[in-house]
Amino acid sequence: MPDLVEQLRSVVDQTYVVAFSARCGSTLVTADLARAQVGRPTEYFQAKEVDASGKSVAEYVLRTVSVASVDGLFGCKVSWEQGASLLRRLADEGAVARGTTLDELFPNVQFLHLTRTDVLSQAVSWWRARVTGEWHRLAGSDGPVPPVPPFDVAAAANRYLQISAETNLWNEWFRRRQVEPYRLVYEQWCEDRAAGVASVAAFLGVVPPSPVPVPEDLQVLRDEWSTVARERLWNYLAEPADPYWVGLARGE
Repeated sequence: MPDLVEQLRSVVDQTYVVAFSARCGSTLVTADLARAQVGRPTEYFQAKEVDASGKSVAEYVLRTVSVASVDGLFGCKVSWEQGASLLRRLADEGAVARGTTLDELFPNVQFLHLTRTDVLSQAVSWWRARVTGEWHRLAGSDGPVPPVPPFDVAAAANRYLQISAETNLWNEWFRRRQVEPYRLVYEQWCEDRAAGVASVAAFLGVVPPSPVPVPEDLQVLRDEWSTVARERLWNYLAEPADPYWVGLARGE
C-alpha cells in the first residue's frame, strides 16, 4: 500500500501552509483567502479535530486534503506544536517515515509565515481569549461581552515568550529546510486586505476574483482594557533586575 506522501500526491496538485502562532490574526487572513477561493485554509490539524473524526490520523489527513481542496489547491494553517504533533502521530501509525517534515508531507508546498508586529498585544489577546473563552466576535453581535478576570501578568508573559519562541523556531526551520516563506504581517494585512489577498494569490500562482471580497464580519476585540493590560505586561517584562524567566532557565 502506498504511503501517505504518495497518496496525497494523487489527490492534490498544490498545497500551502500558513505558519502561525495564536492571536496573530490568522483567522482574518485565512478567512479572506477562503472567500477569494485561494484554497480553504483553516486549522484542520488540531489534535481534537483529528480525534473527533473517528479515523486514523492518516485517513483524516488524506480525506481533509481531498475534500478541502479548491481547483487542486489545498491550504491550511499550522502552529509549531500542531505540525510537530501531526508528524509524530503519523509516524507512530507508520503512515510516514519518522523524521518526515511538513515540506515532505504536503505535495508541491509553499509556506506563508504570518506574524504580528505588536507581540505584547498578541500575548495579552491570547491570555484574554484563554480565560474568557471568547476567541472571536462576529460583527454586529449584540451578545454580552464575557467579563475579564483579574489580569495575570505572569501568565501573559509566558504567552509572550511562547510566541517569541515559536517565531524563532519557524525561522530556524525555514533556514534548515532551505524554505523561503512568503512573509505576512498582520498589521500590514489590515491596512489593505484586498491587496494582501492578491499578493498571496500571485505568490501561489492563483487568480483571485476581482474585486477581492473583504467583508467586515469580525469585530476587533481590542479595547481600553487591552491597552492597560499591554502596558502592565511591558512594565513586567522590562524589569531590569533578574526577570522571572532567568529563574526558569535555572530550573528554579
